Amino acid sequence: MSTNRRILLGLVTGVALAACGLFAQGSSPVPEPIQKIFKRSCGGVGCHQGQYPKMALNFDTAEGVAAAIGAASMGRPESKLIDPNDPDKSYILMKLRGDRAIAGRRMPSGKDPLKPEEIQAIRDWIAGLKGKDQDSDQDSPPPALKKPRFPVPAFWGRTLANLPTALPIDKGHVLFRVSHRFFNPVSGGIKDFYGLDSPAQVLFGFGYGISDRLGVSISRTNIDQDVELGLSWLALSQGGNGGLPFSAALNVSANVTTLAREGRAFLASENVGFNMALSLVHQLSGRVSLMLVPAYATNTTHGDPTIQGTLGLGVGGRVMVFEDFSLIAEWMPVLSGHAAEMDGWSIGVEKKIGGHVFQVFILNSHGLTSDQVVPGGDLRSDVRLGFNICRTF
Repeated sequence: MSTNRRILLGLVTGVALAACGLFAQGSSPVPEPIQKIFKRSCGGVGCHQGQYPKMALNFDTAEGVAAAIGAASMGRPESKLIDPNDPDKSYILMKLRGDRAIAGRRMPSGKDPLKPEEIQAIRDWIAGLKGKDQDSDQDSPPPALKKPRFPVPAFWGRTLANLPTALPIDKGHVLFRVSHRFFNPVSGGIKDFYGLDSPAQVLFGFGYGISDRLGVSISRTNIDQDVELGLSWLALSQGGNGGLPFSAALNVSANVTTLAREGRAFLASENVGFNMALSLVHQLSGRVSLMLVPAYATNTTHGDPTIQGTLGLGVGGRVMVFEDFSLIAEWMPVLSGHAAEMDGWSIGVEKKIGGHVFQVFILNSHGLTSDQVVPGGDLRSDVRLGFNICRTF
């Protein structure tokens, strides 16, 4: 290639890159410093993020903040969330300042107020938007934000006690999960503090949202030192594709029990299993949801020299009693293959606080990974205590 052609190619490439840079900068009316304030104070704390943010406001992304420009507040529908024509009447600014006219509490809730210079930076940004607001007619009511069919998802957690739900991990977010199953039953009474003084089966896990529908996870439990690698895919969403009456998520995983056993290699077939579960979820309302989970695990007898699989059909449900506080229950009957002492079940409560989901329950199973859960429970006439904690970042 001649020198002139190299120069011409370099100039064309440089112009193309510059144009792409300008387009990227102009694609969102929210500058990066402003977005960082919203994300740190409102989005990343778990309130205004994800597919089901509070008040339909997602401040975790620049697109979410931009959607609030000219849109009506749910707290005061006559007011615009971000009003370029009258910045000081922007309801977001009023909430950040704690004006008397706001509905509810000053934002960010439960945290220190924004610094005066941060609030001023947001005010200056809003003022700079004048003339760019698509809804500039002061006499017409501001448009409402686009909201999902239900204000909350069918299930807040990625699991009930054990069954996987259809809730995906939002794109780019990290999920942390810890699950605890006390070994001794409640019937131990006060001398055993109702099972709380006993050893416990514990799981630690992490997940990552590759997209808003696809996520990966890794977890480990001290039962058999079992490591599980998982992939979850939200294939269908309720209300989508012509008004589907349910959501469907496919969960596949592979397990390796790393507990050393005499005469058995690390990756011996007796130590490895594959699992599949299809979570079919129907949300009757914002408060009531049901779930059906056919599940199969290829190897549910890791401690035995013979390999047996298990086919189960899980059933679960949630009833929201108060805001973000629900009753949850599940049942996992075994249809064929290896079965434990009896079908697994659990009954408990769930509370969502920001990005945290807390679940406390009684149950008859100590299993935590897929291959341990599908065969059922090990307590016939007694129960033990357990809990799950999930946090998304």
